[in-house]
Amino acid sequence: MLMGPPGTGKSYLAECFAKECGMLCVRFRPLRQMYVGQSERNQEKAFGAINALAPVVVTVDESDQAEGGSRDQGSGDSGVTERMRAGAFNFWGDSSLRGRVLRIDITNRADLIDSAMRRSGRTDVKIPILMPDEESRAQIFAVTVRKHELASSVSDYAPFARRTEGFTGSDIELAVTTAWRFALRD
Repeated sequence: MLMGPPGTGKSYLAECFAKECGMLCVRFRPLRQMYVGQSERNQEKAFGAINALAPVVVTVDESDQAEGGSRDQGSGDSGVTERMRAGAFNFWGDSSLRGRVLRIDITNRADLIDSAMRRSGRTDVKIPILMPDEESRAQIFAVTVRKHELASSVSDYAPFARRTEGFTGSDIELAVTTAWRFALRD
């Protein structure tokens, strides 16, 4: 599980991890539908596809909102939430998937994930992704300039890093690309 504030690169880190492992990375999307039985069918198809794609890394972005969330949600839905939760626990807890299917939960709010999904055997590793420190922010500025192939005479990004305390990687990328667009106007 990768957990931390929005914009800190959790999803990108999961994709890079899959690539480094030489595995396909797929995103698990919400499966809920309004028609009776459709949600459960979607879940069954998704789990079948994941099994067929193995070995595979499956990312569940905003996992605190996936599979019905916490136990107090789902009242009045004719039991759909409980059936989907049970199906998810059954699939993700299947020991035959170990080494073939790696689920990476990505969340801003780990406290909202059902404790049964967070338990050992379903979620064995929990990694906090923190806000970047000053040195990391300077590196993010440099990487962003290279990534977007922006012509720049700046070689020391430390002054920018000092002025961007509290910025995430995505905040810095937005600041750089916005500044570049304004510079092009002049």
